[in-house]
Amino acid sequence: MDAQPVTYRPRVKSNLTNDVSDHYYSVEFTILENKILYQFKLWNSASRSLFILVKEGSEMLPRLKEGSIFKTKYYSTDTLRPTVSSETRIKTITRDDNGRFKGHYKIGLDILNQEGQYALH
Repeated sequence: MDAQPVTYRPRVKSNLTNDVSDHYYSVEFTILENKILYQFKLWNSASRSLFILVKEGSEMLPRLKEGSIFKTKYYSTDTLRPTVSSETRIKTITRDDNGRFKGHYKIGLDILNQEGQYALH
């Protein structure tokens, strides 16, 4: 039997997103114009991959725009897992009028790159 070479497979978006949603509980970023640091709990669902919630009427909401890119830090639930620095794009902004997140906006996130990883689209 011939041995097969090991093929290097870089991480793909779904694996990185799953890794973040499975092992990281919050994301932090700064809006440069007001230099305030914001930290949000991360959410994940089948219909909307990775997202944060912003309360309707928040002073931050008008500063968030679809397509905006922020330098972010993801914090783990495991103290042995390091904080991950990344660039993250706001993919979607959706108002939730009914259900569990009534009175909030769901801000969909797209992780563009992570230190030591390929850019993700």
